[in-house]
Amino acid sequence: MSVLGEVIDKTGDLILRLWERGQNFFWAVGSFGTAAFLILLIGWWFRLGNGPDLFRAYGFLALIVAIGGVIFGAWRKAEDRPKPTVYLMPDQPLSFWAQSRQLNGEMHTHYCFHMQATNLTDDPVKLSILRPYPAPHQTRPR
Repeated sequence: MSVLGEVIDKTGDLILRLWERGQNFFWAVGSFGTAAFLILLIGWWFRLGNGPDLFRAYGFLALIVAIGGVIFGAWRKAEDRPKPTVYLMPDQPLSFWAQSRQLNGEMHTHYCFHMQATNLTDDPVKLSILRPYPAPHQTRPR
């Protein structure tokens, strides 16, 4: 393998390793670029020493580094979000809510949602704290 091929291969491996663990790295690059851009901008604005010349020379580069770091950091964060496991589809005609005023003046609200649950994974999903709505002949204890 040629030297250029090895350099490209090692660069690709480095990029993949950074991408796998790199959310914090990209946020750090974005923060560094933003800080450098702001320092150069302040030097240009207040005409401190060589501030205007440094801003003209490196300001655009610092801005590109800041924007790139933020874009890749946000992309990486969005990619790390867990995939949904359950999709709940409401059955609106059967769902309802009601309010009632109690004798002591409190207002109680009752929600009844009917929905279909769909498993989006290959593994079983356990829905916790589900209980069937009581049949009309059943009464709830008071």
